[in-house]
Amino acid sequence: MLPFIFILPLITRAEPIFSVTGVKPFEVEKIWVQNFIKFQNILEKNGKKKIIPLGCVPTNSENGTLLAINETLSNSDFLYTCKQDEDGVVNYEAIGCYSRDGRLLKIGQARVLDNGTTIEKCDIGLSGAVAKSVETASGCFGKKAVYFDGAEWIQEIEDRKPTDMLEGTWMKCFRPHNGYYESHVIGCASDTLLVATGDTAELTGGRYVRCVETASNVVAFVTVDKKELSCEHENARIEHGTTWNDTSRGAVLLCQNTQVIKTGCLLSGQVLDLGQEVTIELGAPENCVFLCHEQSNAYVCPRRIGDYKIVQEGDEQTTTASTTPAVAKPSKPTPAPLSRLLAMRKYKKKIIKSN
Repeated sequence: MLPFIFILPLITRAEPIFSVTGVKPFEVEKIWVQNFIKFQNILEKNGKKKIIPLGCVPTNSENGTLLAINETLSNSDFLYTCKQDEDGVVNYEAIGCYSRDGRLLKIGQARVLDNGTTIEKCDIGLSGAVAKSVETASGCFGKKAVYFDGAEWIQEIEDRKPTDMLEGTWMKCFRPHNGYYESHVIGCASDTLLVATGDTAELTGGRYVRCVETASNVVAFVTVDKKELSCEHENARIEHGTTWNDTSRGAVLLCQNTQVIKTGCLLSGQVLDLGQEVTIELGAPENCVFLCHEQSNAYVCPRRIGDYKIVQEGDEQTTTASTTPAVAKPSKPTPAPLSRLLAMRKYKKKIIKSN
């Protein structure tokens, strides 16, 4: 539970039991202070007694300084006014709060201080009086600000040497179901690179660095040889950055940082992107749907299909399948379950069976 500090002005509203409309004083009989308001008991020319307010007394004492109606008074926490409403009722009340930096907050306003770590609010408290509260902001605390769920930032390294490549720690704020905010280290940062923990980046001149966690919540860049990034695939050693077609799986594969990644699908000699959907026309009602998925190619067909070729949807002229080797862009795929792919419909093509 975050601490709250309440500073309440001692204000009690005067009861609306008097009016100054049409009053013409003749003789003063008594003056007194009640509920921060100074009253005067007068005797009019017609002999009737009237009670009129003279103003407000912030000290609520008989000898206190009188604050005239519509005048204001401030201290380090609140701005007060001596106010008379349209019915002639006078009240001494707080109309705002002063923030720690001296700025005035109107009732209902809030101000963020200390680079987002402290929040000051000015509002009506449970007692009905104006209250100023100071609270600690909820979130993940960086060195310069408070961050909320999903936010990412770079935490600068203190006492960094000019020769150090690592300039900061890549951080992310999480809020699990228990409600507590957690700051997680997710990578390394330099002036030109953001590298996730465990990933590798290529520098100029063919050099490679990897972001590794050397201790709890401590990361560093380490130099790696390109050979260390190669992949083992079907009893063969594949060089990092190499893309090739695996016709047995109908997939375009990429060796990236010791991992073999599927970047596309092969269908009738053509390359399909991950998430791409095509229709294989065999003649209704036996048409099929092919989904290019990161894990496995998916055929949704009533029966086994034979030879086919791909044509763009809406084209009248069919196109012959290309026999040139497929080339895929070396980009890391985004995982997507089959149920989502059916709804994505990222691409639409038709596949028509050849004669």
